[in-house]
Amino acid sequence: MLYEIFNDYGHKMGLSPDQVRAAAGLQISLVLAIIFRYLFNHKRVSPFTRHWLSFLWGLGLLFFCFKRETFHMLFSSFIVYIVIKFSKESVVHWLTLSSSMMYLSAIHINRMYYETGYVIEISGPLMLFAIKSSYIGCSIYDGYMKNKQGKEQVMRPTLLEYLSYIFNFSSVICGPPSEYQDYCDFIEGKEFIKHKTKQNEKDPSPIIPALSKLMLGYFMIGIYGLLSAKFAPIHLGDKRWKGSDLMSMYMFAEMSLLLTKIKYYGAFFSGEAVNNVAGLGFRGYDDNGKPCWDMLTPAHPIRLELAKNITEMVASWNILTARWLKKCIYNRISYHPTLFTWFFSALWHGFYPGYYFFFIPMCVGLYIGRKLRRRVRPYICKFTKLNLLYDILTWFLSRILLTFYSAAFTMMDFEATLRFWRFLFYIGHLLLAAGILLVIILPEASNSESKLKEHIELNGSSKKD
Repeated sequence: MLYEIFNDYGHKMGLSPDQVRAAAGLQISLVLAIIFRYLFNHKRVSPFTRHWLSFLWGLGLLFFCFKRETFHMLFSSFIVYIVIKFSKESVVHWLTLSSSMMYLSAIHINRMYYETGYVIEISGPLMLFAIKSSYIGCSIYDGYMKNKQGKEQVMRPTLLEYLSYIFNFSSVICGPPSEYQDYCDFIEGKEFIKHKTKQNEKDPSPIIPALSKLMLGYFMIGIYGLLSAKFAPIHLGDKRWKGSDLMSMYMFAEMSLLLTKIKYYGAFFSGEAVNNVAGLGFRGYDDNGKPCWDMLTPAHPIRLELAKNITEMVASWNILTARWLKKCIYNRISYHPTLFTWFFSALWHGFYPGYYFFFIPMCVGLYIGRKLRRRVRPYICKFTKLNLLYDILTWFLSRILLTFYSAAFTMMDFEATLRFWRFLFYIGHLLLAAGILLVIILPEASNSESKLKEHIELNGSSKKD
C-alpha cells in the first residue's frame, strides 16, 4: 500500500520507481532524524543506545529501498570489518580500501550485466560504504604513524561503532558521508561540547539551516521531475540531431547537463538537511557567534557555474567525495597522484566506458590548464583590463569541455556518445589538442614574471586563479 502511494506520487512528478523509493527513504530518514535528535539526544541516552538506533534504522531504510540487495551491504561490511580488525596497522588503510573496492567492483559489473541505463540500486550505498570504510582504515593508519612518534594511541572501532557508522540512517541512502571521528563526536555529543562557550552554553539548533537546505533540495527535485524527460541525456545521441546547427545542439546539451546537476543537488542538499536535523554537520561558530552547519556541505552550485577552470569545478562539486579522494588517495600516492586519483574516481563510479571517457580527458584538461596558466597568466597580470577577458575566455572553454565530456558520463552509452561527439565536430578533442600544442610552443614564464604575478594578485589587482 505504501509503495503504491509513493509510486503514484512519483509518477506525477516524473520520477521512476527506483527514484521514488530513494526519495521515500529520504523522507523517512528525515522523520527518524527528528526523533533521534529530540527523543534520543546525547544528553538523554547513552552513546551505546544511539549507536544501536543509528545502525538498526539505517538497516531498515536499506531494506525498505533495496529489499534483498541489502544483503550485499551486510556481507561486505562484515568482510571489511574482519580486515580492519586483524590487519597490521601499517597496511590496514590499503587493505580496507582494496577489499571494499573489490566488492563494489563486483556489484558494478553485475549492474552492467543486468541493468540498462541509470538505475538507483545498492551500488550507491556501497559507494558510500567504500568511502566510510576507507576513512576508518586511514584513521587507524594515521594513528599508528603518530603512535610511532609517541603522539597517539591506535584505536580500532568496536563492531557496534563500525556498524553504526557504516549504516548510519541519516546518510546510508544518499550521503553525505562524514569522517569517522566526526561521526563519533556526533554520537557522543562532543561536536557541541568542544565548541561550547559562556555565550553559547546550549546546543545550537539546526532547524533554520536544515529547513533552508531541505526546501532547496525539494525545489531541485521538483525542477528535475518537471523537465528531465524533455532534456534526458540519452537524447543527446539521437540521430535526429544530424544536420542540426551546432548552437542548438550545444544548448540542448547544456540544459541536459544542468538538469543532471540539479538532480544531484536535490539529493545532496536533502541528504545534508537530514544529517543536520539529526545533529550531524555542526562545525562550530563563526566570528559573530553564529552556528555553522556546513561541515557536510556537498556542493557550491553558483561557484560551479562560474568556475573559470577545471580546478575550480572540482572544488565546487561533490565536495565531500573530493575531500575523501584527497585524504585517502591523493595524499598517499607519490607517483602522478592527480592522474591516479582521477582514474580511481572513475573506477569508484563503475566500469561503463562513459565514466572513463569523462574522467581521463577532464584530467588531461586539468593538467593543460595548469601549465597554460603558468605560461599565460603572468603576462595577463601586467594588464589589469585583460584579466576579465581572460577569466571569461577560460570560463567559456572550461564549460565547453565539461559539457562535451560529461555527455559520456550521463548517457553511459558508447555508440550514443560517439554520435554526440561527432555532432559537435569533436570540439572537446580539438580544444585539448590545441591546449597541448600551446603548452609545447609557449615558453614558461620567467621567475621575475611569476613574482610580478604574485605581487599583483596579493595586492588585489587580480583574483586568484
